[in-house]
Amino acid sequence: MDGSNPDRDAISSHREREEHLRERLHDQVAGLRTWPAFFLIAAMIALRSLLTFVDSPGLTVRLLAFAGPAFVSIFLLLWWVFVSRAPVHSRLVGTLGFLAIAVLGCLTLHPSMRGIMIAILIVPLCTLAFVLPILSLANGGPRRVAFSLTSSALAMLAFNLIQSDGFDGRLNGKFSWRWQSTAEERFLENLSTRTLLPSTDANSNVESAMSQWSGFRGSKRDGKVIGVTIDPDWESNPPKEVWRAPVGPGWSSFSILGDRVFTHEQRGENEAVLCLDANSGKVLWEHSYPGRFWEAIGGAGPRATPTIHQNSVVSLGAQGALKRLDASTGKVIWERDLKVDASREPMTWGFSSSPLIVDSLVVVFAGGSEGKGILAYHFENGELAWSCESGVHTYSSAQESIIAGQRGIVMLSDLGLQFLSIKDGSEFWRFTWKQEDYRVVQPLVFNDSILVGGSLGIGAKRITVTREENTWKINEDWKTNSLKPDFNDTVYHQGFFYGFDSGIFCCIDSKTGKRAWKKGRYGNGQALLLEDSGQVLVTSEQGEVILIQASPEKLIELAKFHPLTGKTWNHPVLVGNKLFVRNAEECACFELPASEK
Repeated sequence: MDGSNPDRDAISSHREREEHLRERLHDQVAGLRTWPAFFLIAAMIALRSLLTFVDSPGLTVRLLAFAGPAFVSIFLLLWWVFVSRAPVHSRLVGTLGFLAIAVLGCLTLHPSMRGIMIAILIVPLCTLAFVLPILSLANGGPRRVAFSLTSSALAMLAFNLIQSDGFDGRLNGKFSWRWQSTAEERFLENLSTRTLLPSTDANSNVESAMSQWSGFRGSKRDGKVIGVTIDPDWESNPPKEVWRAPVGPGWSSFSILGDRVFTHEQRGENEAVLCLDANSGKVLWEHSYPGRFWEAIGGAGPRATPTIHQNSVVSLGAQGALKRLDASTGKVIWERDLKVDASREPMTWGFSSSPLIVDSLVVVFAGGSEGKGILAYHFENGELAWSCESGVHTYSSAQESIIAGQRGIVMLSDLGLQFLSIKDGSEFWRFTWKQEDYRVVQPLVFNDSILVGGSLGIGAKRITVTREENTWKINEDWKTNSLKPDFNDTVYHQGFFYGFDSGIFCCIDSKTGKRAWKKGRYGNGQALLLEDSGQVLVTSEQGEVILIQASPEKLIELAKFHPLTGKTWNHPVLVGNKLFVRNAEECACFELPASEK
């Protein structure tokens, strides 16, 4: 005896047939109410396509494109549960099965596919995988739910097979197979082969050398290069590669002292400040310390650029490690922790403020409460000199400027623009322009006026500051949506701004805020101004270098070449005719043909 009961099996089979017939009869009589689902699917597709069809997507467009499909997914599930008119049993089994698949699938995702990836990608696509079989088998009875759950499981399995390689500037995701090595993993595998040169192999005496490029965007943080003109005939005299070297993840730029180049990288669970030989790219010294920062859009690595002052390098890691290092040896002179000093955790994209060194003070943005927004340390010993109120987040950096005859510190945060006393951090004036989303770009100061940028399509404003005795007056000259920088800084030349309008290069009249032209599709790149020649050197997001003539008439591309592969967000540096470029995978030095003009 096998314990089976023929009568009971027959009754069970009969009940299943009755249930199947009942559902088929329900479908034939009432039918699914499908039109709301088709409408919601069309809305989801339209929302996700916004970034493809809109040249200059603003904040509203980007939010709709990324948050919209996830909200539509919720309404699709609500349609199935409450509006679809499917049998109660089918709705219950389908909903519980889908939720179980979603939860189990999310628990087994690659770490890079969690967090924001679940919200903006996995939830919408898996919901579609659940709903589409239901609509295609509208009269399918029990098979409908079985096919729907199978489709959902396959979609979730597909997501479990891939990993995220981050996003580009338009927030389009990049992916690879889960079992493939990432660029960072390949870098770590080969790290042991990186050789350090003896410090005596450097071709300059650091103590007597002058800093050609002292920090982020130059000494004035305006991206301006003086005394250089590049020969645009790159066909007959192309840029010459001097050296190329692998580098760990990070969006730091370079600072240069004599024949030494400094930058910052991620190295597994450590961050590292590097000193490279400018002539060979070989490592002279490295300072590695515990600290890892990673987020889904930008990936891993420090964001700030080291700053040079008096044979020292001051660096800020994404987790808040502020260090003064000896530029000759990399030895730690002093170190602080912004998480402790500002009583806060790193911002969404980490601590990104490149240190400002002015009047023997090291000034950084921390965003802490209770007067710990901006911190100033004594350069000599690292002791806190003063702190002051500021916003709670920014990825911009403090900069020294002279405005209406007053020398001070300009700082842009989510609250707007501040002008502070170098001596004690007291506020001369504030231009309030609140922004809940991130701010990254540097304020551009010129002739007592300032270009203040937003992000995510907010646009830009020009203000002019005047002073009569101790009374400051701030006039908002104009606001424009024709210049919408994100994390792309702008340069100024002879009455016009040259910069990025949501990934497209453009020229803006500084007097009116009106657009002169908009054409160069360089993605979220960066720009340097060669002031003497009126040339603009642009690095594209795709790793190209483009030489442009600064002209308000039209875009004039003089020359271009492609030195890097992969996403390139880092700011380039030009010292003489040597161009230093990097991204999250490699760095390189090129000798550009110099003009004799």
